[in-house]
Amino acid sequence: MRRYSSDCCFHTSFKVGIIISLVAIGSMMNGCSSALYKPTPENVTSDASLQELQEGRKLYLNKCGGCHTLILPEKHNAKQWKYWVDTMQVKAKINPAEKELILKYLKTNE
Repeated sequence: MRRYSSDCCFHTSFKVGIIISLVAIGSMMNGCSSALYKPTPENVTSDASLQELQEGRKLYLNKCGGCHTLILPEKHNAKQWKYWVDTMQVKAKINPAEKELILKYLKTNE
């Protein structure tokens, strides 16, 4: 019969704790993503097509939301969003085309 050391239970508890934490973080991120506006034809401008806005939202969720809580687009103006996206571009590994799509999405719902 195999005997288990007391640290076996610790490792199992630790793994369960990590899984619960990850699920909680995922739920919080999903909660915010549902609050973000979803582009509709009414959001289309001469500078941004519906497809560009949808792609910008997707990039914002994945590139920005992968590391921190997402901020609602209306919380900042265009100048502020440009500053923040410029600041995070390298860290988030966002190429120039992706940056422009994210900015189009964030600036459209001002």
